Amino acid sequence: MKELKAITTYKPQLGLIQAQPDSTEKTIKTKIDEMIKNEKVKIYLAESEEEAVANYENMVKTAESLGLQRLVDWANDTYQKKVLFE
Repeated sequence: MKELKAITTYKPQLGLIQAQPDSTEKTIKTKIDEMIKNEKVKIYLAESEEEAVANYENMVKTAESLGLQRLVDWANDTYQKKVLFE
């Protein structure tokens, strides 16, 4: 535990990045979270490493089609604003 603590950087601002309930970002996050919950089982139950990798890559593509990059851009922008106000 001491070794982990020595190399861990705490960023409490990450906990402040919360999308508003009726926002587009919240909708995207909810869709991605639900998709991951359903699709991760395919990765866990894959019969080979290759199948697991293919299922993972498909999950990432699906997340991207749901708006992952928009969510990432919003979160990065929000994080930068939080850091500036420290």
